[in-house]
Amino acid sequence: YDLELQLLRNDGQMIWVRTLGQPQYENGQVVSVTGNISDITERKQAELNLRQSELRFRGIFENAADAILLISMDGYVRDANPQACQVYGYEHEKLVGKHGCEFVEPEHMEVFGRALAAIEAGDNFFGESVDLRSDGSPFPIEVHISPFTHQGEPVMLCFIRDITERKLLEDQVRQMAFYDPLTTLANRRLLSDRLNQSMAASKRSGRYGALLFLDLDNFKPLN
Repeated sequence: YDLELQLLRNDGQMIWVRTLGQPQYENGQVVSVTGNISDITERKQAELNLRQSELRFRGIFENAADAILLISMDGYVRDANPQACQVYGYEHEKLVGKHGCEFVEPEHMEVFGRALAAIEAGDNFFGESVDLRSDGSPFPIEVHISPFTHQGEPVMLCFIRDITERKLLEDQVRQMAFYDPLTTLANRRLLSDRLNQSMAASKRSGRYGALLFLDLDNFKPLN
């Protein structure tokens, strides 16, 4: 036999042991058993810690507000949490197994390359990109990727946040700051910014620029 079980020591401490035994025969009858007992308490504690760690990770993974992907070092999705399935519009079975580059909007593929290079160098990666949903529609994301060991294998742990609302708000703030709300034409602040850029460029190049004013007749009554 080969068993793992708990024993109570004389000092009251409960320990885990592995015991192996082999019967000894005489005249076809079992007359004794020879074997040994090994203390495996440390191994059992390590296994328990690993199980508890995995349970804590699964709890965070499944209930996180952000999309989380576990991606193998060769770029394939190993696991995805419910939020990732919702964000990308895939069922879990269809999301797992896809290559990470399938989600990246083609014009932002270089961001994916920089992320892979950072992870291969043992560094974290943080940046913004544009990904694609299952229906092909693009959406802006904020992504944080870290090297991670999961079930004994190195993977990339990717936290992905849909920042569509934030980008819309930023656009609204930019529109309010630099454009006239009635005409949507550039306002004085944007004019000043562009003039400063042009003058700086002229100073570097040693070449002149021209500024042209066009008057709109009778615009004041409208405004």
